[in-house]
Parts: sequence; structure tokens; C-alpha cells
Amino acid sequence: MYLPGELTSALARSQLQRLAETTARSQRNAARLGERLARLSGVEPPRVPPDRTHVFHKYRVRLDRARAGVRLGPAALRDRVLEALRADGVEAVRWQTAPLPAHPLFASRERSSERYPNAEAALASTLVIGSQSYPLFAQPLEVVDAWADGFEKVWDAIRS
Repeated sequence: MYLPGELTSALARSQLQRLAETTARSQRNAARLGERLARLSGVEPPRVPPDRTHVFHKYRVRLDRARAGVRLGPAALRDRVLEALRADGVEAVRWQTAPLPAHPLFASRERSSERYPNAEAALASTLVIGSQSYPLFAQPLEVVDAWADGFEKVWDAIRS
């Protein structure tokens, strides 16, 4: 059983009082970052349908190599961008490196070699801005703008 302890539960309960504020900050940061990244040809920030909301626990960005005019494969482009972003001080990570059904916990012996090409393609062409240590919701706008500046710089360098 994975029941939290009393102290963990008390801390979580106290954080619920700030949930609306935290969600609003995350949405503000995501809007600011999305506005900047959407200007870059071949970069697709997350889209939220008009009748939905999003808390941006993870801010996953898709890199479209064809629209960017880059000859690298999807994973090679992602890895190069990721390395350059980190070198430039942008907090970026790979999150969810394999489709969930491919994880040993969910795989059965008779289906262990099954492939999930659509999920694998999505994971190969995406990265996440922010991390567990530096989540988007906790950042001031100055950091969000610095991340956007770094992404623009890296993207321009890779495309040239």
C-alpha cells in the first residue's frame, strides 16, 4: 500500500490553499513561453483547445524537423537541441522515454517485443521545458523569458 504518512498529508493539504494561485502562475508562464516558441518555425508548443484548461505539469514541445528545414532525424534533432539548451542554461529534459505499454511493468511475455510506433515517434521528436527540480509553475517571468531567449538562440544556431 502506498498511503502517505500524516506529515506528507498535512503538507499536501496546506498546499491546496494555494492551488488556484499556482495554477494561474503556471498558465501565465506557459502562455508567455508558448507565445515566444510559436514564432519559431518547426517548434510546436503545447496547444490547449478553447473549451479546456491545462495546468502544464509538463511543458512538452514538439520539434518538427521538416518545417524547420533540418536534415537530422527526430531523435538526433531533439538530443542536439536538448544538449544546447542545457549548455545555455535552459532547464530542459526528456520525460517519458518509452511508451507506457512498453515498460516492463505493463508488458507481458507474449507481447514484450510489441512496438508502439506513434508513441515512439512522439517521444523521439519532443522534449520538456522545465523539470521536477525546476517546474514551470514555480518560475518568475524573468526565468521564463530567459528560457525563451535561450531556446530562440539555440534554435537559430541549429537551423543555420
